[in-house]
Amino acid sequence: MRTLIIVDFQNDYIFGSHKAPDSEEAYVKLLNLLKSKKYDRIIFVIDWFKSNHPIFDNTEKFCLQGSVGAAIPENLINTGIPYDVFFKNTDTTSKDEEGGFSIIRDGYAYNFNADCTVELPKSDTYYLFGFDKSYSAFLTFANLNDAGYNIIPLSTLN
Repeated sequence: MRTLIIVDFQNDYIFGSHKAPDSEEAYVKLLNLLKSKKYDRIIFVIDWFKSNHPIFDNTEKFCLQGSVGAAIPENLINTGIPYDVFFKNTDTTSKDEEGGFSIIRDGYAYNFNADCTVELPKSDTYYLFGFDKSYSAFLTFANLNDAGYNIIPLSTLN
C-alpha cells in the first residue's frame, strides 16, 4: 500500500492571503499526482487555528477553524482515493509550541494532546508532499522518520 501525506494544502496557503511561494504551481503538480492514481490512501495534515491563537498577535488571521480558508480544495479530496484529515494547531497556547492533533477517520473525531503519538494507517511506503521550504512539511517528515516510518519526501519543484 502506498500512502500520500499532504501537508498544508489549504485555500489560505494556495490562493489566499497567506499564499506560499510557488503555491499554484505546487497545487497543479499535486493535482497531477492525484490523477496518476499511484496512491491507495491520502492523509491531509492541515492547520486548524482557533481565532484567539497567539500566532495572530501581530498578523492577519488565516486557516481559522471552520473557515473557507482552512478548507482543503474540493478537487483534492474528491479523487476517489480514501483519505484521512489530521488537524494540527488545534489547541496551542504558545507561539513556539506545536499544537495537538485531532484526527477525523471514517466520520469519527479523535482528539489528542500535544504529547500524543499519532499512528498512521498501515502502509508499505509513505510519500510526503508539502510546500518546499515549509517548516510544517519538514517537521512532519522528521517526526515520521524518527518514529521509524518508511517515508519518501516529494519535491514541489520538479
